[in-house]
Amino acid sequence: MRLREVPLPPVPRGWVLVETRYALLTSLDLRLSWMAGIYWRSVAAGFEGVGVVRVAGVGVDGIQEGMCVVQARVERGATPGFDVDGWLASLHSKRASTLAAIPKCEAWHALLYSAGVGAAAAREGLSVLGCGVSGLSAALTAVEEGFGVRLYCATREGLKLASRLGL
Repeated sequence: MRLREVPLPPVPRGWVLVETRYALLTSLDLRLSWMAGIYWRSVAAGFEGVGVVRVAGVGVDGIQEGMCVVQARVERGATPGFDVDGWLASLHSKRASTLAAIPKCEAWHALLYSAGVGAAAAREGLSVLGCGVSGLSAALTAVEEGFGVRLYCATREGLKLASRLGL
């Protein structure tokens, strides 16, 4: 990893400029970086994060400056850390339709973008897909915050570890 200064990204129609509050570097970021040759393309990594909207572009509905947002969905041509700068950039442009507004920025929202969306949508519970480090961390944090969690594990090892952790 390296730190560098770059000019402010443009804010096209339907996009917003987001200031990162919390971000997570995951194995997905490393895989995307390797597959796309990102280090040569100069795109910042960071598939998951939470931040504050600093500028809302023309034609943006439902998301305003000052709102906290998380990654809610991925669209072709707007994948963080692959097509556009990811959450590890301090300021980055995001397509507004890929974000969800949340009441406040909390560090645990950066653990898994679906956990942030689920928490914003329904305080009674959420689903977490995957029993790797990110998935188990998101599930444990959500349980600690009082959420009901439905955890989906793809491997027996992940299921055993989740069980040992009381999930």
